[in-house]
Amino acid sequence: MRKLLIALLILGTIIFTGCSQKSADHEAVKETPTSTTATDTKTDTDKTTTSDGKQLGYVKKLYEESGSKYISIQYVQWLSGEEAIKAIMEDDKCTREEAQSRYTNDHYIRYNDKEEKVKVSNDATYSIIITGVEATESNFDEVKKALEQTTQGFLCDVTIKDNEVTALKQKYQP
Repeated sequence: MRKLLIALLILGTIIFTGCSQKSADHEAVKETPTSTTATDTKTDTDKTTTSDGKQLGYVKKLYEESGSKYISIQYVQWLSGEEAIKAIMEDDKCTREEAQSRYTNDHYIRYNDKEEKVKVSNDATYSIIITGVEATESNFDEVKKALEQTTQGFLCDVTIKDNEVTALKQKYQP
């Protein structure tokens, strides 16, 4: 019994001093602009976050200001495999073994530490997940209302053309 108690104390100490688990609302330790897509896990840190193309991020807010529509987005990287393990080690300053124990769901999301305001085209399309795992067509008002009911925001593929959002599609996150 005494050996079991000692083992539990040692294990508890290791857990509390190792990698810390991050909550869904955790903001990143380091800023990493990205242009990842749902199928491409490679990052492109040379592009600015508002460059044309499909980008991944948490859309925190959808709103109107001075007659124009905007999103507030926190860009993220969706990493898998060895790239994810290395990112966890960097972000949490932990060992490979600790990073591997934290690597779950076959992906790791690395957060940019700031939100950005991006203008939304008047012709933008919207798709969000109502039930299940597939996003269905929606509209500005429905997405705005749904976002008001969450603190984390929606993980979305955002398509940007000429510095305006032209499509916003919520991504299923296991």
